[in-house]
Amino acid sequence: MRSFVTLLFTAILLLGTGCKRQGGITLHTAEVARVEWPAEDVEQSGLPESVILAIDVENKGAAVVLRSGRARVSYKGRRVVMFTLENKVRIAGHRRSEVSLPLKINVARNSQTAALWQAIQRHDAEGISVDWEAVARAGVVQANVERSPMPLAELMQGEALEQFWGLADQMMK
Repeated sequence: MRSFVTLLFTAILLLGTGCKRQGGITLHTAEVARVEWPAEDVEQSGLPESVILAIDVENKGAAVVLRSGRARVSYKGRRVVMFTLENKVRIAGHRRSEVSLPLKINVARNSQTAALWQAIQRHDAEGISVDWEAVARAGVVQANVERSPMPLAELMQGEALEQFWGLADQMMK
């Protein structure tokens, strides 16, 4: 199950870096800096509680504060994993810098959790979708960005999807 959550999390990373550019902000790289595990007596024991991403970002505009955000992975219409921004994150303006992005992980215990894992093992993007929302502020301007559920195959095409499947294969060994 640890590999399952890590794989889904990596999918979110690939989606973010696959988009590359949002406004004046370019994402160059993203990697997992730290994974935090709950105590053994916690109900979700064996699954990560949170993860911190190290993201290399270039912002050609004014400083931006990501105030809140979350991404959800669903399978056949049922939400399975949700990543939620734990703290506000500031992206410095007019430069390239590394930003730490702390995310809380919540894995649903429903009938689609195992089915999603099996679909990933088969390299079957059918039925896998991702949606997200975020609130960002630059100076006095605040923007709410929301993406309704979108099929994984539309979000990640060609090389990005192949990288995802290759990563899945490595994690399942």
